[in-house]
Amino acid sequence: MSSSEFPAHRFAQQTSQEHVALDHKLEQLSRSTEQLQQLWASWQEQLRQLLKFLQGHFAAEEHGGYFCQVVQHAPWLKEQVDRLHAQHEQLRHQLTQMAAQAEHGQVELLAPLVEQLRSWTQLLEQHEEAENRLLQEAFTQDMAEGD
Repeated sequence: MSSSEFPAHRFAQQTSQEHVALDHKLEQLSRSTEQLQQLWASWQEQLRQLLKFLQGHFAAEEHGGYFCQVVQHAPWLKEQVDRLHAQHEQLRHQLTQMAAQAEHGQVELLAPLVEQLRSWTQLLEQHEEAENRLLQEAFTQDMAEGD
């Protein structure tokens, strides 16, 4: 083997190794992409299920649900009940928009949607905490007056 063939052989071998490494990286990326697509579809479905559940939950609270019970037991809390009731529409609307974006969007929209969902979740948690405090106030006050 001449000295001029040796660098060519080494170059060919190195290139071949890089091609094998590249194929491996592409296979990994392909698997990750498939997993991401499956996760994305699962996430979209979870978002749809959350919306469906939330709509039923709010409907139960609004139409003869515990909001009515609170006002009956503690009429002085009606303003707070009305404010929490009004938040339902805002929360429902925001989640509906996120679900629609997820349904028609691409995976690259996931990061902004996740951030929107995180903010929305905090609002919902605050809302639910306010409802719980309202219930406690209404029924604790009612029970204390009965003693």
